[in-house]
Parts: sequence; structure tokens; C-alpha cells
Amino acid sequence: MNLFYKFSMFIFGVIFFTICLVTFWMTYPYKVITFNRNEFIITTPVVHQGGFVHYMNDYCKFMDLPAKVTRSFIDHIIFVTPVTAVNRPLGCHNFDIAVLIPTELPIGHYQMEMTYQYQVNPVRIITLKALTEEFEIVEATPSAK
Repeated sequence: MNLFYKFSMFIFGVIFFTICLVTFWMTYPYKVITFNRNEFIITTPVVHQGGFVHYMNDYCKFMDLPAKVTRSFIDHIIFVTPVTAVNRPLGCHNFDIAVLIPTELPIGHYQMEMTYQYQVNPVRIITLKALTEEFEIVEATPSAK
């Protein structure tokens, strides 16, 4: 066998392996995390502007991956907060999470939507969304302004 044939078979094998690997990465049903409730429970139903809203994050995590989390306050407007990185521990847990309410956010009734993004391999990002129960934002007290 000549050298060109061996080289072309090697290249064909590498291409075939790469196609199979990328197909596997794109179609494998990764199970990173599951949330145990449809809505996260709000433990502070009334919050002042600039204060903290608390919610219970009840989950089971199966892969040790960090998440990029975006939180949005949803009312008649959608107020998106900057992306934060979190890496919760593996296993089933129920954490009390505190989120700062922006002082610029108008008073009213809101739900918070969290978008979790997990990079499970070089070509795929798993995105999960979760909502909290409704809570109310009231005007900040004069000492908090």
C-alpha cells in the first residue's frame, strides 16, 4: 500500500471520529440539574427597593459544572440583572438565596425568572429557566435611599 492511501484512510478515520463525537455531544441527554418545584418559594413576600428578596432553591444537581445565571424581574417591564457565575454543590439541596433588589426598579408586583446556562461540552450549552412566586417591591425607606 502506498503512503497516500494510508494517509487518506487516517484522515477519513479522524473525520469520521470527529463527526461521531460532535453528534454525540449535540444529542446526548445531559442531566445537569433538576428543580424540585415548578416555582421557587419566596420567603420575603414584601421587599423594599434596594433590599434583598429571599427564595428557596430546591434542586438536585448531577454534574459538577458552574452555571452562568441571569435573573430578570418580570412585571409590566422586564428588568435584567448582570450575569453571575455560581457552582452549587452536587446532590439534593434546599438553599435560601438572597438577591439584591435594584433601587431603580419601580414598585409593584414581580416574579423573578432565573436563566441557568451550563456549558456541558465544547459545542453545547444547556439552558434551564425557573420562576419564583410573586412578591411585592415597595418604596425604599428614607434611611435606605
